[in-house]
Amino acid sequence: MADLLTALFFLLQNIDLYVLDARDTSILLVRYGYIDEATSLALLFNQDLDIIFDSLVDKYLAALTTEQEDLTSKDRVSESSWASANKHRSASTLLSLQNYLERYDNAESNYRYRLEVVERILSRNGDFNLQPWITLHYLVCLHNMSGLFDKMRTSPPKYMY
Repeated sequence: MADLLTALFFLLQNIDLYVLDARDTSILLVRYGYIDEATSLALLFNQDLDIIFDSLVDKYLAALTTEQEDLTSKDRVSESSWASANKHRSASTLLSLQNYLERYDNAESNYRYRLEVVERILSRNGDFNLQPWITLHYLVCLHNMSGLFDKMRTSPPKYMY
């Protein structure tokens, strides 16, 4: 709770808005990198965690793109330390995404956050190879991969290509 108060105090010092609802405050916390605090606030006010997962997916894809650009740059020797740092960043963000899904995507949420993560990733890059741990969930819980495709067909996509 102390971390949440510190993050909110940071916002009060840096934002000229005086009245924010819980969702807007969570969005600002996410924007400034306070993911855990935004999650705590959203849970405290029974808000949807979609902005948390959207942010984690976007950070992961951005880090992965930067990593791939560094690896394909012409001056690989001077860029190697940057590529290493970006590889660590993408792996770290992916691990955070996996941990958040394990913690907050459950039967109570009807495992919809995993589906939203898959939708967001594929809407950004339709050829993306999904991590086995995210598709394995559907194989284990729904007993077949067609369950993933059925869920995606029956849920209207939030994001257009």
